[in-house]
Amino acid sequence: MKHILFVFIVLSVLSVAFSDDTLFYDTFSDGNDNGWTKPEGGDWTVENGEYCRSLGSYPSTDGHYISYVGNSSWTDYSVQARIKVIDDLPGGWGVLCFRIQNESEYYILMFEPSTHAMHLDVKKTGNWTMVAQATYPFEKNIWYTIKAVVRGDSLFGYADNQLLVTYKDTNFSNGGAGCAAWHSHSHFDNFCVTTNNRPEFFTLDTNTLALWRFNEGTGDTAYDISGNNYHGVLTPGVDWATGFSGTSIYGDANGDWVRIPNITELEQCDNFRIDALVNIPSYSSSVTNTIFYLGQTMNFDSLVIAFTIGEGHSKVLGLETGGLYAAGISNTITAPIPDSLFGTWMTVSAEYLNGIRKLFLNGVLIGQDSVASISKFPKTYVSNIGDDVRGVDSWYLNGYVDELMISRITSSTSFFHDDAYTMTHWTFNENSGDTAYDISGNGNHAKIHAASWCPGAFGSALEFNGNGTYADAPNAPSLCIATNALTIEAIVSPTSFSSEWSHIIDKPGTYALSFHYGHPAMLLDGVSWWWTPNNYNATANQWQHIAVQYTGSKQQVFVNGNLVSETAASGLISYGYQNEIRIGVGYNAGEYDHWFIGKIDEIRVSRIARYASTLQTPFILLPEEGSEVIGATAIVWTGSGMNNSNYELQISTMPSFSTSIVASQTVPNDTTVIINQLADIYDIPLFTHLFIRVRAKNGLQYSQWSPTASFYLISKNPMQTEESAVGEEDAFVLAPNPFNPVTTLSWTLLNNGPVFIGVFSLDGKMVGKIADANMKKGRYTAIWEARDYNQQKLPSGIYLVKIRTQQFNRTMKAVLLK
Repeated sequence: MKHILFVFIVLSVLSVAFSDDTLFYDTFSDGNDNGWTKPEGGDWTVENGEYCRSLGSYPSTDGHYISYVGNSSWTDYSVQARIKVIDDLPGGWGVLCFRIQNESEYYILMFEPSTHAMHLDVKKTGNWTMVAQATYPFEKNIWYTIKAVVRGDSLFGYADNQLLVTYKDTNFSNGGAGCAAWHSHSHFDNFCVTTNNRPEFFTLDTNTLALWRFNEGTGDTAYDISGNNYHGVLTPGVDWATGFSGTSIYGDANGDWVRIPNITELEQCDNFRIDALVNIPSYSSSVTNTIFYLGQTMNFDSLVIAFTIGEGHSKVLGLETGGLYAAGISNTITAPIPDSLFGTWMTVSAEYLNGIRKLFLNGVLIGQDSVASISKFPKTYVSNIGDDVRGVDSWYLNGYVDELMISRITSSTSFFHDDAYTMTHWTFNENSGDTAYDISGNGNHAKIHAASWCPGAFGSALEFNGNGTYADAPNAPSLCIATNALTIEAIVSPTSFSSEWSHIIDKPGTYALSFHYGHPAMLLDGVSWWWTPNNYNATANQWQHIAVQYTGSKQQVFVNGNLVSETAASGLISYGYQNEIRIGVGYNAGEYDHWFIGKIDEIRVSRIARYASTLQTPFILLPEEGSEVIGATAIVWTGSGMNNSNYELQISTMPSFSTSIVASQTVPNDTTVIINQLADIYDIPLFTHLFIRVRAKNGLQYSQWSPTASFYLISKNPMQTEESAVGEEDAFVLAPNPFNPVTTLSWTLLNNGPVFIGVFSLDGKMVGKIADANMKKGRYTAIWEARDYNQQKLPSGIYLVKIRTQQFNRTMKAVLLK
């Protein structure tokens, strides 16, 4: 079935939501391709609700035929389809086409299973030019969601919602979209084209419980776009108004609110976060603006959550918790809101995580405390936007709400971060029950037999005491992918080694990670060396990171990231035995054997060699943790220790990186990137807590991800500078940074007093002094030319600028790049 939409429609097909932004979609459920244009012909058919192009009708020298829809009125849009390559010749691809002018001119986004590659190409006057490419573990006979996004001259290519390729090009500014198959038998389904016009502020991800953008602009319904269907009903007093982008709701403190269905997931999740984009025109001493409320009607003792501006009729942001989330009633944390922010759009956020409550204003933490959490209890609650329904007339909305998002949040208790190469991954963070969940998305959940829960290195862990304590998961295709590369990793604390072998994880007849008389070892079936000998002795009763990998030419053992042993090996890993996978025990001669004694915190198995013995894990030097930065700020990290290394960078609003704003940006042979260079490609939000990590790579070899750093982007304007502190304390600015050959340090003193500003190398040696004197309050500026005491030019590198006043004590990093 295909539609070109001119009216509002809501239809859900898999992950695609069709609305008034949808230009065209076709699920092919009607059995035909009416409306599609095939300028070159080609054997296109619809089979079992899928659009198909057969390979058999074409010789190996022929076979790129397009079928498309749309016209020149389509300019900026997203085109998405599910694509599966069933069979192919050498160089065979599944293809998505966009901004099609005719059969000789258009863009294509294509993937090739045989080389695990995605290409972005331009076809102009019949000639092909590849403009971007990336690797991804594409396989035949597997569906992939392929998406191309075009905004002006910016082109973006995605696979399964992961951004892989980007490019800027001005050849074609409009045109239709379609499918093609190059030397392949490919199937297509759920083809959808949507405009890029819908304004958005907060990012929807897998932890979102509800998200209202209030862009309807009319009617009495506010739609929840999270997929959980918590659609709100506007009371008659709520008005639609112009928002920060799009439309918003407006209340005038006269009993105006939006009634939300009972948010069951919020009552059931352990921790939560509320984010809102609001504008309160003016402060009123008689009104508490309720942004969100969860509780019972007319019952003060049943309060669960109240998120407000003006708590207690004061100029504050407030979070009141009780019931499910905190012991005590009217348990409130507040933090002041400056007068200057009333009458402006601002983001306000509240967070509850493991008994810690936090308040954020425009992405900056402004308040924090701890509360005693209590057990949850069943109640029937209501949820409102704009009213707390406890019978307090003054707790209504007196302003605008443009967006409101409610999310579950989790502790960052995972050491490994997954990607498309992960076969299975257990974190053992459940801390109760008899199931260990596979978080890779492959569904290899393990049944726990007699092992007990205990504290781990990251969250909780499982403790095994030998005979009879283990966990197992059934055999599955994701555990048996033919490959000539494999990595098994674990965070373990062994207690003792009571036998020759102590298996951490074992898939009998295939692969295992074990201790051999206390030495970590890898066992592989089908490989010339079936296990990895080494002399490293594991430490008992101490958490350690053990990793073993097969690269196709050698087996290697890593302990805490360091290579301790390697052995030449070759061959394809055998998957001849369709056995279940076991944790904490092996299988020998038809019996359970080789019991592990100790604690296991985390295990991951991947079909790739993740470690390179010469690649060091990067460490992010700039921006400083938690700092506010501008677009001209550089992200700087340490190198891999290996020449010609590339680096992969990720940015997310989630510390778990479960979703990413920048999913995979390659920085070739450089350890610096300017934020605005990324902002030109990606939609990096302002005033949002952003998390960043980076890893080195060389071919298919990767270092570990760097420790996560975080920052707040407050402006993309390169002419602005950031102050290290603002408000009621001394403020300092260092700009430019990085610099060459000079930088300027400016500071403002609010009171008279001593000031010391010194420059130190990373080893702690003072190499220069900018100020060391008593100063009167006021504004000061000093230029540093990166010279030492002898006026000799300092080499490129990272320097520490230490600043100390009566009110202020901080160290700032300065990066000299020549």
